[in-house]
Amino acid sequence: MRHPARVRSALLLLWVLVTAGCVSSAEMDRLESRIADAGYTEVSVGHSVTTGGYNSVRISANKPSVADDGTELARLVWNTYVEDVDEVVVVLNGVPLGGTREQLQEAFGPRPIDPDPDEETDLGEILLWAAGVISTIVLVVRVLGFLGRRRRP
Repeated sequence: MRHPARVRSALLLLWVLVTAGCVSSAEMDRLESRIADAGYTEVSVGHSVTTGGYNSVRISANKPSVADDGTELARLVWNTYVEDVDEVVVVLNGVPLGGTREQLQEAFGPRPIDPDPDEETDLGEILLWAAGVISTIVLVVRVLGFLGRRRRP
């Protein structure tokens, strides 16, 4: 028995996951390198985008310095990360620190870079790729359904 509603739901979920994750992994790798170069260890960088377009950058790292409360990590993200940022969450030595775009701008001033999320993440290419994947999945499902019906007596 076919379940077209389930197939449509699965395809919709795939589409949401693909478009929600439209952040350049190369830029995240560059940010991770800049953080490591600044003397931090065990660095982990993540950038999530909600379906509403809210950009949250999460950094987890360790540094033996007692004086460092994570502010310098937040400043590094604010001043160098070319992707759009609505929130930065830093977990330094297991202690969380976070700030919204407004709080970061108040603390560090305007960003010295002008992020363009569509250009930096090649959003057009990602959307074309996603549309191609979804079209291929739909085509395979239809062909398999057609072949299944032909084999029945």
